[in-house]
Amino acid sequence: MSLSKRNENNFLAAVKSESDRYLPILRQWAKRGVHRNPLDNSLLINYPPITAASKVTPENYAACKQALAGLRPDSSIALYIHIPFCSRRCSYCNYYSVSQDSVPDAYISLLKCELATYKKILGQKPVSIQSIYFGGGSPSLLTERQIEAVLGFINNSFEVQPQAEVSLEFHPEIIRKAGVNDYLKTVSVLGINRVSIGIQSLDDNVLQAINRGHSRREALDLLALLMQQGFPKVNVDIMYGGLPFQSINSMYDTLTGILAHKPTGISKHFCEIKPGSADFSRYKTNPAIYPDWAENIRLQTLIDMLILKHGYHKELLHMYTHIQPLFSHQKQKWNSKETILLGLGPGTYGWIFQPGIARNMVIYKTFSLEDYRRKLLEGSLPLERLAALDKDETARRHIQYALNYGCLDKAYLQSLLAGASDETSREINSTISALGKNEFLGETQHTYKITPLGEYLSDEIKALFSSQQVLNHKADDKIHAAHHWYPGLDLIKRFKNILLK
Repeated sequence: MSLSKRNENNFLAAVKSESDRYLPILRQWAKRGVHRNPLDNSLLINYPPITAASKVTPENYAACKQALAGLRPDSSIALYIHIPFCSRRCSYCNYYSVSQDSVPDAYISLLKCELATYKKILGQKPVSIQSIYFGGGSPSLLTERQIEAVLGFINNSFEVQPQAEVSLEFHPEIIRKAGVNDYLKTVSVLGINRVSIGIQSLDDNVLQAINRGHSRREALDLLALLMQQGFPKVNVDIMYGGLPFQSINSMYDTLTGILAHKPTGISKHFCEIKPGSADFSRYKTNPAIYPDWAENIRLQTLIDMLILKHGYHKELLHMYTHIQPLFSHQKQKWNSKETILLGLGPGTYGWIFQPGIARNMVIYKTFSLEDYRRKLLEGSLPLERLAALDKDETARRHIQYALNYGCLDKAYLQSLLAGASDETSREINSTISALGKNEFLGETQHTYKITPLGEYLSDEIKALFSSQQVLNHKADDKIHAAHHWYPGLDLIKRFKNILLK
């Protein structure tokens, strides 16, 4: 047996030993109906979820405009720019996208139109842009000229902070693009200072099964090019949990292949399987080709142990880096105090949270490119659903988002609860106490911290702070059922009932 294979076997044995420390108690929760599986889980990225937001009316649309117009002059904004075009659709994808191998210039015009609409509502106040994120879809389908047009419009319309983080996601297929080296040099000159490559897996069998459209070799070649180009921040995305044919050994191979290039950051994502994805029916008819419950726990343990062993630290629960700060956009976006996110493009979301405001706002955009175009040309924001959050719901939201960092500051918690109702305060305190008794939260003098055991159910733990009103909502149409972006409501209700008994 080679030395490298012996090292791999020894490390995987240590992973099994570590995860087996938690399996008995997790198995007890699983028997009671509280366990993570790809059909029941979704990364908690917005509260309340789209299923609990109201359809747009003249009244709540006016309230949204008023919230934007009322931003303080010193406010800073995170911009997310959705590029909903892909040369193919991955089997796990449930985001809004259009199958097309290029980005029409007409779409760039619509993005500028939406920016101009926001600018008109905001007025002349000197709000600033703290981060810009091109996501998708496949933003790397953008041409250099299109990136320049969007960034130029933003710089001419808003005050962009000198150290603003400007991110662009890459699909590994771009390695086949003629002149890829010149493309990377140009986007760097245009101001892209953080790049993220969606590798997901380096197992060619997995990549083929999920219709990813790239090979192991192409992904590693692009990663090497991005590192050579000298971008200040290079992140790699990987997935686990809901990928067919994924195993502990293939994940070890994926991580070692990535870590050999020493990217500045790695993000792990539990692969959710939603009704809007091709994997949904495949998983229901053939679950055996996917990692089972226990193997998913070991996959998560492996990712954590191996990345930390290579000198990285956790900047967020599912994001690792060896420089600070790497995830500026995410940290501003998930700020649990003041955070303003404007999503551009169809299928995006945004929010306005400011201290001292009686009602904050969560915004959901239309899931139709045609509807997006029509509303913009009519002179309105292309909104589909809105949620106004009072102090109770704002407190719940901020607690959830603080836990994205893995801990909750006690003084900050008390400041949130001071503005909430007695009933909400009692429920939140009871939930925190119960999580502590069950060893999901630990306690220090100043914080509550998610424990290693709690990390296995971190999204579910965060969702426990949802109000009963939100948990009672169900999707009222197929679009929102496919894109609800929220842990399974029945699972959370079970978890909450057992925990608070």
